[in-house]
Amino acid sequence: MPTRTTGTLLRDLLADPVEDVRLIAYGTLDQAENDVMQRIFHASKTLEDAQSEGDRHAINRHLAELYFELIYQNLVQGVVYRHTLEQADRHARAALEIDASDAALWMIRGRLALTNGAADEAAQHMDRAQSLGFPRERLVPWLAEVEYLRGDYARVSELLASLGNAATLPMLKPVARYWST
Repeated sequence: MPTRTTGTLLRDLLADPVEDVRLIAYGTLDQAENDVMQRIFHASKTLEDAQSEGDRHAINRHLAELYFELIYQNLVQGVVYRHTLEQADRHARAALEIDASDAALWMIRGRLALTNGAADEAAQHMDRAQSLGFPRERLVPWLAEVEYLRGDYARVSELLASLGNAATLPMLKPVARYWST
């Protein structure tokens, strides 16, 4: 199973009374985090040597994605979590300064803003992503979360109902069904 799915369970197992269980949980989390951190280290070194704007854009984009992966997989917590959010956003902004037409990076910035609880900022970034061609059906769940944070529950229902059954991910179907009734 991917760490995204098991991360919370593995963190809970760090407090298990059985030492072997704790060690396996720690080892699994540590390995997943180290894998991503090695890729970040390598990309950071590559960024230092980048000569062209295109290379700097691509590497900053990749670094934003890697830092976001640490958050997405629940591999960081506390102060490291905050630092990781800042680094992901810093690299996304650096890439967007070079090429502001990168819809996926605007989406990442939107999701980072959501993670920070900044609904209005998230909405702005996601609107920008959509205007640049990011698929609306992939944005809808995140836009619904924005509206939920704003307290506009009627809009949450409207957005999720717009997905219909065909476009909804299996794990999102119960949520869409709940808000659509």
